[in-house]
Amino acid sequence: MDATLAAPRTPVDAAAECLRTAARDRIPCPPLRGLIDPDDVATAPSPPPRPAVPYAVQERLSELRLVDGARVVGRKIGLTSPAVQAQLGVAVRRAASGPSRPGG
Repeated sequence: MDATLAAPRTPVDAAAECLRTAARDRIPCPPLRGLIDPDDVATAPSPPPRPAVPYAVQERLSELRLVDGARVVGRKIGLTSPAVQAQLGVAVRRAASGPSRPGG
């Protein structure tokens, strides 16, 4: 069945479809907290291991965007942890405090 015609079947599908429609129509969607159980926000049941529900919504939305013709042009990784920065050999510049130019 075509992913563009399938009716949302799960809270993850419904949330992703809400975000997809909001982006396509350029109108805000209602808060998703009515679609997703608050207990599902922090963790997902396991086994089997699977991403937490918000990550599942993000993954489903990405799938829908690809169906709509979007394409992947890069990857995002988190480098906020000093341990990860060290592991990947990334030097992070810290923003200077104060004005960046005289009189600024």
